Amino acid sequence: MRPSWILAVACFLAACGDDEHAQPDAPVVTFDAAPDAPPAPQLVDDYCPGSAHCSATGDDQLYVGAGKALINPDFAAHDTEWVDANMNEELDPGESFTDKNGNGRFDGLWMAGYSSGKPAVASHDDLEVRAIALRYNGTTVVIAYLDTVGYFYTDEEQILADPAVAALDVDHIIVGATHNHQGIDTMGIWGPDATTNGVSPDYIELTHQRAAQAIVAAVQGLRPARMLVATTQTVDPVTGSTLMYVGDKRDPVIYDPTVTIARFVDAASPTTTIGTLVNWASHPGYVDDTNLASADYVHYVREVMENGLTAPWGDAPGIGGVTVFVQGPLGGQIGPEKVDCIGADGMPVMTDGFVAAEACGTRVGALALEAITTGATMVDDAPLSYRTGEIYARIDNTAFRVAFMVGIINGNRPLYMYDPTMPIDDGNVPWLKTRLSYVQIGPVAAITCPAELNPELWVGGYQAPYPWSWGEPILEETVNMPNLAMAPGPPYLRDLMLMNPGVQYPFVAGLAHDELGYVVAGFNYVRTSPRPRVTITKR
Repeated sequence: MRPSWILAVACFLAACGDDEHAQPDAPVVTFDAAPDAPPAPQLVDDYCPGSAHCSATGDDQLYVGAGKALINPDFAAHDTEWVDANMNEELDPGESFTDKNGNGRFDGLWMAGYSSGKPAVASHDDLEVRAIALRYNGTTVVIAYLDTVGYFYTDEEQILADPAVAALDVDHIIVGATHNHQGIDTMGIWGPDATTNGVSPDYIELTHQRAAQAIVAAVQGLRPARMLVATTQTVDPVTGSTLMYVGDKRDPVIYDPTVTIARFVDAASPTTTIGTLVNWASHPGYVDDTNLASADYVHYVREVMENGLTAPWGDAPGIGGVTVFVQGPLGGQIGPEKVDCIGADGMPVMTDGFVAAEACGTRVGALALEAITTGATMVDDAPLSYRTGEIYARIDNTAFRVAFMVGIINGNRPLYMYDPTMPIDDGNVPWLKTRLSYVQIGPVAAITCPAELNPELWVGGYQAPYPWSWGEPILEETVNMPNLAMAPGPPYLRDLMLMNPGVQYPFVAGLAHDELGYVVAGFNYVRTSPRPRVTITKR
């Protein structure tokens, strides 16, 4: 059965209202249509051009600005030193620590993802928030991504409520997470133990403030621009394999190894880059399991794009500007598993760690840099449009409900459509609110996913000859194998994107507006025990 996340997204892909090796890193969720789900057009609550707040007329000129800010934690304000008697990089019961403020409590910052339960002690490289602002006639859109493992809709709402952001002449803002596994816990589920929220309130507030700063800088820097677009693939040209860059841990083995690059240059100085969007799909978990915060491979992709390649990696100038990395369809798990990235010496990097992250990020960045500097298409006219709407997700899993209600999951998220004074049962189930958006800039189009989208829902690839498995067997597991005979047929999301007038370069903006876990095809998610399950319906 086709998940109704697909049905909801179909509204945004049609012209609705617009004339023109480790434990799973997040709860698993599926999306099923409720019987009273609204017709697709009702899902759109805002769109431009065409709404009263965004004129469709103007000078027909694209304007672009970019901004960035650091979101490194203030380690000096947190406890970072302890006697690690068993050398496991964790604070275990009975181990003494340096209590900086003398309150008798370990006030640490907790690492997210695969380093769950480890206190952070320093940054290996900068954690950042980067934003790009786009304006065409009366429509202005901002896309901002933070180096966090996940960012909730409630966090986005707080950023939009910042007085400096609210004062901007902006129609729509999309905030997403790059999903780096070596970031600081921003979701709450990677604390010192399973029952303790791992989020530091002052750190989450810092991310809100710095995201607002980056957004304001991007909008204030708007100036006439032109767009260049290119794509490439993280595929070895000899073997046809993706495994020098990215692997797929879970059947069915299906990828989208496409790297999409949209470079925006100053209209008056075409060699001057204002900002660049880079979209690719892979879990930033190449570092894996240390006490050092890092943006993982994403850091190196951005470094190569902006500053170029130097010895021993090569010799190529960068394009400057601000590179905004937008995460793609990485669910299920698209990431470093099975991967041996090629190091600067031309040999495979056989272990996880910063060397692997540097190798992978540098290689992906080099491919993107070459594509945008040698094979880009100049876009003469790049009109901007978007469609967006809130959706509601039902929390069926009991443990998931409890995690929200007792504050293990961060964000102080309000729950909807249930009676908190009554027991929660099948007739009284709480819901969450989240959002979807579709944005198109000339021939480039992005559909947001408030979670980690499994790529088979994006590209298909179930049927022979499995063009999206890139030489690997589509089924590798021997137990709990998915029944491909039940897989949904086309059109897939990518197909639907390409049906929009003028779209040539579609991509998924993953973990945008929210992080709800995984979006899994219904046929490939069979519950044998209680697991998180989410359903979309109308308000």
